[in-house]
Amino acid sequence: MKTRFFLAIAAVAIMAVSCSVNETEVINVPTSDAIALNPSTAATRASVTYIGNLQNGFAVYANTTNNAWYSDGTYTIDGSHKHVYQGGKWNFEVPSPGLGIKWPDAGNYPIDFYAFYPITNDAMTLVPTTPTPTSFTMDVKISPDVQKQIDIVSAKGSASMKPATANLALNFNHILSKVNFAITNSNDHADDKAFVQAVGFKSVNSANNFNVLSQLWNTTGHKDLEIYNYYNTFIEDGVSGTVELAAKLFDKDADKTRFYDGTTNPTLINANMMLLPQSPKMWVVPQGTQKADLPEDDEAFVRIMYRYEHNQDKDYIGFRDAQDHPDILNSVTHKNYDGPLYVKAGFTYSGTWTQGKGYLYEIKLPGAGGGRLLDKMLYDKYGNRTDLEFPGGEPGEPIITTDEYIHLIPIVTEWGDDIDEEVKI
Repeated sequence: MKTRFFLAIAAVAIMAVSCSVNETEVINVPTSDAIALNPSTAATRASVTYIGNLQNGFAVYANTTNNAWYSDGTYTIDGSHKHVYQGGKWNFEVPSPGLGIKWPDAGNYPIDFYAFYPITNDAMTLVPTTPTPTSFTMDVKISPDVQKQIDIVSAKGSASMKPATANLALNFNHILSKVNFAITNSNDHADDKAFVQAVGFKSVNSANNFNVLSQLWNTTGHKDLEIYNYYNTFIEDGVSGTVELAAKLFDKDADKTRFYDGTTNPTLINANMMLLPQSPKMWVVPQGTQKADLPEDDEAFVRIMYRYEHNQDKDYIGFRDAQDHPDILNSVTHKNYDGPLYVKAGFTYSGTWTQGKGYLYEIKLPGAGGGRLLDKMLYDKYGNRTDLEFPGGEPGEPIITTDEYIHLIPIVTEWGDDIDEEVKI
């Protein structure tokens, strides 16, 4: 959603900073020869960057007709002077307090402004190091740690003459895509419960190049596949988990329930993921396929670890207690483990993300198929792979089958000296 800047008769600017018209910020508009850029963000409630962040200063570059960064004879708008909100007005931060950078004289228009926030961050690098009015891009790499991801906003504005109030409105837009997850417990019974241990994306591109001049991403520049854990952290191959991954309970609810609603930690409201807009290579499962090929290493998909308790079967998907698994006595790794067991499932998803848009992925559990089984083995409460199999089903198949016929899976307990009883004869 884009928000516009309005100049009122009383010479104040009202800038919407969220989707609610009741949430506004009033800023006094200065009337002088100094350039004042009044930013507004295309913000939503869940956005990390809003108008208050910009008051600390955003980077600005300006180009006039001679394809050189504009200078008023004293200062140059080449990113070296951030634009800040001080003393009730917007102005360039220059060495002389109270002054700014003057508008060009007549004949030096149009003047184009390019701005972005934050000014510098580990997630982005300007390329080239010294940008020019004809070559100005930034490399952006999104951290796999959601808490370290930054909502980057950028703006482009132009003036064909000096504005009457010396103010130019800049509409800042989010250049990343905002992604969140929600669960819908799709069964009808109130006692049905879904326990989600972890959810996130796998094999999503984490880097690309953004053109500041055109305000567009490189359509062919996606690279560097990454794992993005949204809720808890998947334990990858070769790593041993030692900390319990607290499963989130989703009871029967007709409406989708977000993982984070801010009730326990206001700083995690919606817990946004800020990801690059892209159309990655996707894991595709043709419609009607019973057993699909598992995702290749470069195919993006959503994965989830969960178990499901049906009102008539507490071990409908996964197990509440590993000791109830029919093969627990034969387990080498988890024979004495008495915690829950989870399945690892995969879902295909729409991978077309547009910059500045938000996406809420709703996963219905158990849904029609419960997702595709990614691994024959079940996982413990620490996220570790066990040697206990998911009863029935093969990797690539839906966890919930449409098969109507009875299939009994025999498991024979192996002989062992520890179960022999000594009898004297």
